[in-house]
Amino acid sequence: MSEFPWGNEALDKQLEMVRSFLSSEAQRSQDYVGLEISRTLESRGKLLRPALVLLSSKLGNNSVGNIIELAAAMEMIHLATLIHDDVIDGALFRRGESALHVRIGGAGAVLAGDWLLARALSIAGRHYDKELFLFLNERIEELCKAEIHQDVSSGKLVVSREEYLQRVDGKTAALLRLPCRVGASVAGVDLPTLNTLDRWALIVGRAFQMDDDALDYQEEQSHLRGNISADLHAGFSTLPLIIAWESGDSGIRKLTRNGIPSSLRKRRQIRKKVIELGAVELAREEAAALYRKARDYTLLLPSTGQQDFDIIISRLLNRSC
Repeated sequence: MSEFPWGNEALDKQLEMVRSFLSSEAQRSQDYVGLEISRTLESRGKLLRPALVLLSSKLGNNSVGNIIELAAAMEMIHLATLIHDDVIDGALFRRGESALHVRIGGAGAVLAGDWLLARALSIAGRHYDKELFLFLNERIEELCKAEIHQDVSSGKLVVSREEYLQRVDGKTAALLRLPCRVGASVAGVDLPTLNTLDRWALIVGRAFQMDDDALDYQEEQSHLRGNISADLHAGFSTLPLIIAWESGDSGIRKLTRNGIPSSLRKRRQIRKKVIELGAVELAREEAAALYRKARDYTLLLPSTGQQDFDIIISRLLNRSC
């Protein structure tokens, strides 16, 4: 079983089937793409996006025989974005191991991400109707735009909350909205429920990223980054830094008045100041508040799925890493 069980025996069994399908895709590739898929499977992660496909598919009345493949396709899209993110951000590690681009070079990593995305679209294209495929393409376009915006803003002035949320909505939230829509649509879920689920995924996506950004400041950092967060290392403004900036503290304002400095020493000072100001805890509190808000939308879902989606929130709310 997964090392991150969702508290739903039927779901955890289905996720093992997703793993088996991904394993067959790894064998199909027979190159570094397959190796990367295998490494991901060995990490025994949450498989959050496949889980959302599977749970969303239970909200409708249609029997969905290909749901495992569709769930796996969502994980392949997610994996492709992680590989590309690491290349763009210059991240050295992913899930405790060297990032793919570190092992095989940037060009190979980009091609690996491209292959995963193309393969996922090929799998999805066999099962989607035109409207759903359009939704898929819109989310991928949204994701690319958000990544471009983040890259352009790297090292620049601390971004506003509005800009930050636009980036989060285009990346993390989009990759939660997509699997929810996929699972629900193929199961024949009605439009009001689709809209409720979409709003649920947007809010949970925001909460998930806010919590992730806070945890990034808390983690014991690699000596290769000089004891700074991964986001600071890449020159990105995330919620803890934004909260610290909003506090009006003269120290943080002085350190970031011309943008996020390239100096490792100054970035280390920024991280220390953000933690001292309590901005990390405040960011986690904001994330928790959003998770609670998402629970309001859970109650609007069909009664057969309310408990499942509430468990998802509980597990994400209580994660520590």
